[in-house]
Amino acid sequence: EGERDLHILGYFIDIENERFKKYLTLFKLERIKRAERIIKKLNTLGYPITIEDVFAFSETSVVGRPHIADALVKLGIVKSFHEAFQKLLGNNAAAYEKKYYVSPENAIKIIQDAGGLAVIAHPGALPEETIRELIKSNIDGFEVYHPSHSTEQMKYYEGITTNYFLYGTGGSDFHGGTRSDINNIGRYFTPPGTFESMKRKSLEKRAVNF
Repeated sequence: EGERDLHILGYFIDIENERFKKYLTLFKLERIKRAERIIKKLNTLGYPITIEDVFAFSETSVVGRPHIADALVKLGIVKSFHEAFQKLLGNNAAAYEKKYYVSPENAIKIIQDAGGLAVIAHPGALPEETIRELIKSNIDGFEVYHPSHSTEQMKYYEGITTNYFLYGTGGSDFHGGTRSDINNIGRYFTPPGTFESMKRKSLEKRAVNF
């Protein structure tokens, strides 16, 4: 029935951690495989697009559906990014393909094993039951301050992070060019005191794991 994403932010990750690098390589390869499956479906539907067309937009980043959508627009197959997702790439659309699945528990462990802190992004979009499960899964915090959160939601998640001794972070959720969210940059941020506390905890974890 399509896919429901749960976004997990990794703060202060040791990007030289060997296990972490292996996982990143795996994820990147799985994304390419998924893109190839989507392109095969598009070709079957009669749309002339190649993986090289998509790579022209992904450049050094991990290839994803947005890059395929950009290529479809560039090739004149669809008129807009929105049409690409609505007609072909969106969940349950004609060329939809499931992405490589990583459980929240595994994602949290990957981040933490690399010395990082795992924080759930925009939790206001998640069911309450999921929030409770995440609290039990050794999460480090929640993204409290987010453009999609109302004032009441921010206060609610401030309470959760305080009650469970978790970090409350903030961010604009800017995804770069495909969404009209540039005005949110600088408006939502992690409190300086929280940032410094997170940094200290990460350094302590690395010292223990060394």
